[in-house]
Amino acid sequence: MATLPRELILSIFEDLKCHPTALKTCALVCRDWTTPSQAHIFHTIILDIDIKCLALHNLLLSSPHIAPLIRDLSVITEDDVPEVILDEEASLAAAILLLNKVQSLTLHMGWRMHWHKLSLDLRNAIIKLLKLSSLTDLTMGNWFFDFSDIDLHNIFRHAVALKRLTLTGPSCPTSWTPCDDAFLEGLPGQRTCLEELKLGLEYGTFGIGEWFCRPLCALDLRRLRSLHVMYTGDNALVSQLLDVIGESLERLHFEVEAC
Repeated sequence: MATLPRELILSIFEDLKCHPTALKTCALVCRDWTTPSQAHIFHTIILDIDIKCLALHNLLLSSPHIAPLIRDLSVITEDDVPEVILDEEASLAAAILLLNKVQSLTLHMGWRMHWHKLSLDLRNAIIKLLKLSSLTDLTMGNWFFDFSDIDLHNIFRHAVALKRLTLTGPSCPTSWTPCDDAFLEGLPGQRTCLEELKLGLEYGTFGIGEWFCRPLCALDLRRLRSLHVMYTGDNALVSQLLDVIGESLERLHFEVEAC
């Protein structure tokens, strides 16, 4: 079976990509089948913040060839207890630092997770992922950003290859204030041109949406092709976004509910 045409072998694995048990069996057939099987087995990793973080870290240490096979990483929890992720921060950060080919990253919390409450090691590990030239897709759900839009800038200015961003359920303090343009000008990094943006904003988070409209925003919307906005409030934000976006826009979808 190892002498089958490579195109046929790859086609077989493509048909089996949603059947992990079958892929694991295929990986045992012969050495030529191991690599394409593992490429599908480890393509998508979903961590729900339990012992999986430690297990993934140990796996990557014992089998480093698996790290570049992980292309889609999701860190998701539906729990309402933030201590769950805090207990697993060390293992999660250590595992993330071993990844080097991630294309899509999802960070979706089941509660309002404060960015600054994460350990410095975990924040740096996430930033390291954002710096990857392979990372083109980012989804963040239910994150709390403190102080001012400098938090957003310090996160997204590292996403040099980002093309598609989904930001849902973010929140910020009522004292949220835009930082000075002079301060932003002094930060290293270049603006990244987004192609697709999906925003799900609630009442009181206008400042977060407004950050995307600032001339010095780390994310450049002037070449945006798709915009999806869900917002509880007035329609001023949608108007501002459309003023910033150039003629490249091909798809527009917005849902605005009066507060």
